[in-house]
Amino acid sequence: MSRLIRASGTIHHFFVTRKRSCCVFLRFAQSSPPLMTRRLKRIEPWPEVDLFGFTREERARLAPPVRDNNAEARQQAAIVEYVRTVAPQIIIWHVPNGGLRDKAVAARLKWMGVLAGVLDLTLALEEGRCAFWECKRPKGGRLSDDQKEIIAKLESLGHIWARVLNIDDAKRELARLGVETREAA
Repeated sequence: MSRLIRASGTIHHFFVTRKRSCCVFLRFAQSSPPLMTRRLKRIEPWPEVDLFGFTREERARLAPPVRDNNAEARQQAAIVEYVRTVAPQIIIWHVPNGGLRDKAVAARLKWMGVLAGVLDLTLALEEGRCAFWECKRPKGGRLSDDQKEIIAKLESLGHIWARVLNIDDAKRELARLGVETREAA
C-alpha cells in the first residue's frame, strides 16, 4: 500500500511494511536522507472488513481447510510409546520406508532392499511370533496397492497384520495377539 503524506512542509511517499495489532510501521521514502522507518501508533481500530469486504470470520470460513501432514506420524509415535510402556516384553519398531529422498539415495536404498508397501510397524512377539501394523490417518487414510500386495503375501505366509488408527485399536490388537500388558484392568 502506498500513500502520500505531508509532514513539516514536505511531501513524503510512504509504504506500509508491516501491521501489528496496535501499530503500523511506515517506511518513508524521500530524496535525502535515504529510507527511514518510523513506528506510528494507530488511533482508530482496525477495519472490520478486509479489502474485499469480508469479515475475519467469513475469511476463515472461506479459506480452504489446512491438511495436517503430521497427524499420522504423531498418532504412530503415540502408539509406539503406548506399546513400549504397557508391554515392555515385546519389541516394536518403525520401518522407515517413506519420506522425501533424492534419486541417488532412493536408488541406493532400493538396492539395499527397501520394499515399497511394507507396513509401518513391526512387532516381535514372544515364542518367535511377529505381527505387522499399518498406521493410517483417522480420516481419509487408505492402503496403497503396494501395501495390499504386501498384506496378501503376509497373510499367505501366516503372519498377522492389522490397521491401527489409535491407541484403542492398539489395545484391542495386543489383546487379540495374547500379549499381557501392564495396564490396569
